[in-house]
Amino acid sequence: MICRMWKGFTTPANAPAYERYLREELFPRLQATIADKGYLGFHILRRDVGEEIEFMTLVWFTSLEAIKSFSGEGFERAVLTDKAKSLVARWEEFATHHQLVETSMAKS
Repeated sequence: MICRMWKGFTTPANAPAYERYLREELFPRLQATIADKGYLGFHILRRDVGEEIEFMTLVWFTSLEAIKSFSGEGFERAVLTDKAKSLVARWEEFATHHQLVETSMAKS
């Protein structure tokens, strides 16, 4: 299992709308369109950082090939929709990818 980690930063005013967008639009769309290609799910992490709100997304896939079904061949580049770009103030240009070695979280 591979985790795609990425960070985007919003203003405090845009944080609720961005969180809703991730939870109610983006990730349900990924589930509907690429679950059969290896998309497994997501986690959203949030923290206040000075005058910004940082969001880290952890998006789970079965393999790098599955990630490419989402992001294309340049899979390390960030993928943002126009709506996401309108809600974030800045973002990391690249995502990182990590293999899950072990977890203590209960399986659902």
